[in-house]
Amino acid sequence: MKIASVLLLGAAVATLSSATRAADLIIEEPAVIATASAVDWSGFYAGAHIGYGAGTQFLDGVIIDPDDEEQPVDGFLGGVHLGYNVQMDAVVFGVQTDLSLSAIASEELGGGADDTVDWLGSTTARIGLALDGVLPYVKAGVAYGGGTGDAAGLEVSNTHVGWTAGAGVEIAVADNISVFGEYAYTDLGAETYSFGAPVNADVDVSMQLHTVKAGLNFGF
Repeated sequence: MKIASVLLLGAAVATLSSATRAADLIIEEPAVIATASAVDWSGFYAGAHIGYGAGTQFLDGVIIDPDDEEQPVDGFLGGVHLGYNVQMDAVVFGVQTDLSLSAIASEELGGGADDTVDWLGSTTARIGLALDGVLPYVKAGVAYGGGTGDAAGLEVSNTHVGWTAGAGVEIAVADNISVFGEYAYTDLGAETYSFGAPVNADVDVSMQLHTVKAGLNFGF
């Protein structure tokens, strides 16, 4: 009788131990819940920027000396911009329009007057990756600008349309306030500048620019 009791007790202990081990095996790890970015980049924003541009002006016409067909240009610029973002998980889609007053100009050989880029703008699509308070992005779209050409004291103005592409980084510094820096390549298409008497000639002008900007955004 004692032997049977001992055997029953041993079997019960073994069964309990096996059940405990089985329970340990089927315990599930807690689910990992993805957390949203600490900064929501969605919505409208507006701001201001300053920058610098440099590149090459291309000239083609009967009055253009072969040595002057390509001229370096450079200068500062500054302006305002307006945009809108939509954030989907960590991806931020946006569109932005900017407009700058420009002091970008060439220096004519022989001490003549400068050819100038009077204003410069763009409308671009943007896509970025939200890393909490940091938003790296790329952008591309249409570019436009106004220039003034000088020949023998005659000034002629025209508007150019082309394309632009670039990349930048935006950093949140407070609620609805961010700073950014970006680089862009801009190709302004060729336009004809028609000079009257005493020049009486047409000059085709195009421009390729590299610009860097830094600025401040306010969300609303």
